Amino acid sequence: MYTSTTDDEELRPRFGPSPAVMWFVLLGVVTLVQWFGTWGATLWQTHGQPPHPLALVLIMTGPVLLLLFGPVPVTRRRLPVLVFVATAAAMVLYYGLGFPYGPAVIAFFITIVYAVVSGYRLVAWVGSWVAEAAYFGLSLLLRPNHPPSLLFLIAHVAWLLAVLGLAELLRQRRERVVEHLRTRREERRMRAAEERLTIAQELHDVLAHNISMINVQAGVGLHLMDDKPEQARTALTAIKQASAEALGELRSVLDVLRAGEAPRSPTPSLTGLDLLAERTRAAGLRVDVGYAGDPRTLPAPVELAAFRIVQEALTNVVKHAAATTVRIVLDYGDRVLSLRIEDDGRGRAAPRLPGTGSGIDGMRRRATALGGSLEAGALDGAGFRVVATIPVEPKA
Repeated sequence: MYTSTTDDEELRPRFGPSPAVMWFVLLGVVTLVQWFGTWGATLWQTHGQPPHPLALVLIMTGPVLLLLFGPVPVTRRRLPVLVFVATAAAMVLYYGLGFPYGPAVIAFFITIVYAVVSGYRLVAWVGSWVAEAAYFGLSLLLRPNHPPSLLFLIAHVAWLLAVLGLAELLRQRRERVVEHLRTRREERRMRAAEERLTIAQELHDVLAHNISMINVQAGVGLHLMDDKPEQARTALTAIKQASAEALGELRSVLDVLRAGEAPRSPTPSLTGLDLLAERTRAAGLRVDVGYAGDPRTLPAPVELAAFRIVQEALTNVVKHAAATTVRIVLDYGDRVLSLRIEDDGRGRAAPRLPGTGSGIDGMRRRATALGGSLEAGALDGAGFRVVATIPVEPKA
């Protein structure tokens, strides 16, 4: 069948005349050539009938139908089978009745290509040979004393094969172009989906940690406001810092979405791990940070993924674990960065609420996106552990 309007629009050239203008010009040229070429053919053909109104009607059948129902139809309806069958019948009558040979067949050749490219290959192939047989049959019936020569028959067959072959080549080329466009659209759709997922994950990581800190500190402030106002002041200060940090990171993420604008703050990295640990300590947790191997600056995607994994793990501890101590260990290997976050809480997350529970999945996506892995689970006795490994460039 004919391809969709979307495919047609993408196949249109970006510059130059529109397909409609080019099509109408082509039809105009074909009409003129068929019209005047047929009149000229009468000057050197003595065996044919001189053109009369019926011949002119048959000559114009193809161009008129192509104008009305062709690839760029003025009626906005494409009817390749109707155009092909009607034009073939008109050509059989025109040549079968003995009207002058000439360029009247051009429109018929165009309808063959139109039908094949539109997907009606069987109709075009079978219909073309049926029309050829009908033409010779009608000629023999009306002019039995002037049968077509073998050379004439071979020439007709050769022309028809050439047109059908050209139509098949154009069909194959168009299908390749359309398939390429579909593949490109699918790639764009997948990239857009990946970008949306990345943005959603980034917003989740940016907001979840700081809002969890704010929630904990707000509870502490309310509890201590009457009995220990100074400690409540400390909690409110932590809330202010966490909210400012959340707003700053949120602006940074949103700035990335605005074309032509650089982020307002640098991309999070492991250099900010101490500050992250300090903010978590403000929530009442003891946070120990340890390093192994040779600490060094890693590629930005690795730094960001590692920071977000630690941030999300700490967020889960604050929200769900009821822990008192968290230990973070970063092991800088030659080819792998290993992260281990352990707490001494209850060892399992609280029951998930609707719309939540994407933290571990998000951490795993960040690790696997860089060719790494992540495992998370309860420890024997008490506590919860997150272990992530991310490949890095080997040390020089």
